[in-house]
Amino acid sequence: MENQQSLLRDRWLQLSLAVTTLIAAIDFAIEGTILMSFLVVGPLLASVRDTPRRSGLVGAYALLLAIVLGIPDKIFGSLDHVIRCSAVAASGILAMWAARVRMKMEGRALESEERLRALVENSADGMLLLDGEGVIRYTSQSTTRLLGYGTAELLAARLVDRMHPDDRKRVQELIGRCLATPGLPVEAEFRYQHKDGSWRHVQGVAVNRLDEPSNPAVVFNYRDVTASRQAEERLREYARLLQEAQQFNEEVISGAGEGIIVYNRALRYAVWNLFMEQMTGLKAHKVLGQHPLELFPHLRAQGVYSLLERALAGETVRSLDVPYSVPSTGKSGWVSGTYAPHRNAAGEIVGVIGLIRDVTERKKTEGQLRTSEDKYRNILHFAPIGIYEAKAEGTLVAANRALLRMLGYSSAEEVMARGLAEIYADPEDFEAIVKRYQEGGLVRGIEVCWKRKDGTPLWVELHFHAKKDEQVWSPNMEGFVLDISDRKRNGAETLSVKEQLGRTQRGYLQVEFSV
Repeated sequence: MENQQSLLRDRWLQLSLAVTTLIAAIDFAIEGTILMSFLVVGPLLASVRDTPRRSGLVGAYALLLAIVLGIPDKIFGSLDHVIRCSAVAASGILAMWAARVRMKMEGRALESEERLRALVENSADGMLLLDGEGVIRYTSQSTTRLLGYGTAELLAARLVDRMHPDDRKRVQELIGRCLATPGLPVEAEFRYQHKDGSWRHVQGVAVNRLDEPSNPAVVFNYRDVTASRQAEERLREYARLLQEAQQFNEEVISGAGEGIIVYNRALRYAVWNLFMEQMTGLKAHKVLGQHPLELFPHLRAQGVYSLLERALAGETVRSLDVPYSVPSTGKSGWVSGTYAPHRNAAGEIVGVIGLIRDVTERKKTEGQLRTSEDKYRNILHFAPIGIYEAKAEGTLVAANRALLRMLGYSSAEEVMARGLAEIYADPEDFEAIVKRYQEGGLVRGIEVCWKRKDGTPLWVELHFHAKKDEQVWSPNMEGFVLDISDRKRNGAETLSVKEQLGRTQRGYLQVEFSV
């Protein structure tokens, strides 16, 4: 900038000297004409843009030319010559004084401009200068702190480009009103996108100063009011949630056989019914307004808090059985929950509703059942006889180790992949036995030929039955298998399966076989 100013001064000095020389040349060329008095133009012209020193230089040059021009004008040394030279000298002195006064005024103006710039740049508020089309032409440094953009990032962009779509039409109308009323302030508030992608509430005043010749622009001074708007929104939300919570039937909520919890949009407790008080030992007045992670930090690790966030986004979700513990009251147990969006009358999501079930007793029962199943599984796997469970069509569900050894298989998965029907040497034997099973009969002591994995025959004595539960037959059958191959090799009598079933049909009793 200083180099440009120096260059301009040099050019202005050259122009001043050229004008002075031109006047002297015209005076010299036109005989009988005395123009030396016009040499005062040179130093006065220099004073308009140059320094006092350079203006004085031009004045000295003009005085020298005035003295020399007295010779061809034939007035050298005369009173008229002295008067004219004195006038030129006076113009040089006047030019130096005028240049000094101008530079002082410019300095004061520059200092005032710098002070104003410092006030603008260091202000807590931001400032934008817009042209008549709403295009940003200047941004203060406060823009970086308020909106995250550098001072040059918003230049040449329209103000409405990064504005929230819902606010653009309204703000464009305000800009039109501002352009139509020069000098009158127009207030505006809208949401503007921060550089990090978030939306900031911006409040400001725009004044149309496009008519000013020095710096025509629409001046928009603004500030970030996001925090205050969010605080107001939270207060309105709390008041709305309180009013909506009061509309619940307190007797229904209090007398419900399940826990009922209502969270607001900040996922803080708004409703905590009597069931929850009894289950946790925490009274509602100590819970309402608190955040779930403040009271129950384990909810994040259990994944329950992420379910609350999903419900707040519009999903209906259910949690697995999770344990809970309240050290301050000594209460503990197991619960499962269903979480759904809480909507107001307009259909807007204003929070989350949670239905909590106490499954502590069920978990105890399941534990007892697992213990019983473990015992049954031990009996199944370590029994010295073959035991299996199969579906009616012959799909194997389980097989113990003794049966695997009989059949020559290395794993239960391997034999179950074959199916029960493939183990029978004669498929008709399988069909006859299944038919008896479907009739609800009890098959006991039937000798039948199976085949091992390698295809060799395996004679077994088969006992199987279907359990009854409230007079309903179970769809599965349980079988007990004895290896009688050695007895058959010793010549024992062999009857067909149909003959064995026909012989024993009348003697079978409908009993329940259990281990």
